[in-house]
Amino acid sequence: MVIIYIYKVNIKDRIHPKTTAYWFYKMHNLVKIEGLEKLDMSKCISIQAMFNECCSLKDLNMTNWNTDELTNMIQTFYNCASLEKIDISNFNTSKVNTMRSCFSYCTSLKSLELGKIVTSQNEDFSFMFQNLTNIEYLDLSNLNILRGEEFKGMFQNSINLKSIDGIYNWNILPNSNTSNMFLNCPVEIPEWYIQMLE
Repeated sequence: MVIIYIYKVNIKDRIHPKTTAYWFYKMHNLVKIEGLEKLDMSKCISIQAMFNECCSLKDLNMTNWNTDELTNMIQTFYNCASLEKIDISNFNTSKVNTMRSCFSYCTSLKSLELGKIVTSQNEDFSFMFQNLTNIEYLDLSNLNILRGEEFKGMFQNSINLKSIDGIYNWNILPNSNTSNMFLNCPVEIPEWYIQMLE
């Protein structure tokens, strides 16, 4: 169900959620969330689809979040089509096992700050950066893909993505799903990907 009559959310009190999954799901006209810094995220295990289809949301401030227990980031920012910047450089993602479609369809995104992101437990990277049609550069030099099994459509339809740091020395498991990984993406295709297609 699409929620169309909420334009602003104000978190006034300190909250200690164990999950924030689907909190703002499909709030299509939500423009602003105040008080995100009042969320004590230290025990939170899932932010799945937290901002999914918040397509009018203009900015997010998550700089003080403690995400030490986080395991699930499926579709967290899916179709946040008005966000021009997402900064999760402070996130601890060392326990996260899936980031499937995490940033998909963030079509206005020009800057994605991942910092020293830890993905050593992540098995599913599929569609993670799909349809980022405005972004030209990604720094994935800290991405650890050694446990990754799903890479399907990871950069699919990111039609202006010209440079990705860190991907050319990836060592992906032979049986991993890499179908359509670079479909309609103009970046130089890594040699290891070409070899997997042979």
